[in-house]
Amino acid sequence: MKRLVGSIFFFLMVTSAFTQKKFIPQFGVGFHAGKNYTNMDFDPNIRPQSVDLNNFGVIFNVENKKGLGAQIEFNYSERGWIDTTEYAAEQDKNLRYLGLPALGLDTSEYSIVYKRNMEYLEIPILTHFNLRVSIVRVSLNFGAYIAFHRNFFDGYYLSYGDSLTTRYVWSPTYEYHERYGTPTKNVDMGYIMGGSIGIETAAGEVQLRARATQGIKNQFERYPDGQFKFSRMKSFYVGASYIYHFNLRSR
Repeated sequence: MKRLVGSIFFFLMVTSAFTQKKFIPQFGVGFHAGKNYTNMDFDPNIRPQSVDLNNFGVIFNVENKKGLGAQIEFNYSERGWIDTTEYAAEQDKNLRYLGLPALGLDTSEYSIVYKRNMEYLEIPILTHFNLRVSIVRVSLNFGAYIAFHRNFFDGYYLSYGDSLTTRYVWSPTYEYHERYGTPTKNVDMGYIMGGSIGIETAAGEVQLRARATQGIKNQFERYPDGQFKFSRMKSFYVGASYIYHFNLRSR
């Protein structure tokens, strides 16, 4: 697999060298939208499950040398997790007998899990490596992000088998909020790596893109005052984007 990826990358580099004879610096403006498959790393490990949430924003990039440039984004990013630990299971046991029959649901098919959804203003700052073959552009991005916590929503939701439904059934108890509370760190930081493949036209570039992020700051209180030694966000994003490139001076 590594040899195949390396061979494709080498082919693109060689082909790009022959197909692009004159370099024109460009400035790009666009937008993107997609899904965050997000989770939280906890210690002690509570075995959280990933949840898919929204991520969208605006893109600004510049390519001032052939194949090299920089990119900055301003994104609305939702992050969170689903909790199925012993505490949630205890709540589930109580709600299984108190809540589900009242809702007219079969307790053997449905269960109740806790879901946390947190909202962030995310600002990635990335390097931008480009390879072009005819109208195809392949881009690789590496860099860091800073994110500002804005709000959060949580609650108990119905789960049917392994699938989470959209039906909200119960508000978390005070004790459950005490377990997590709001993130005590209003700022998150981490690193990003990802890439995209796009088709360039006279009307702009349409891209398919993916990236992985890993937080480096704990989001909740540490021992001995807090519940966790370690609490860091991670996510995998898949989406699409549109960018319009403006030609700058030629060189």
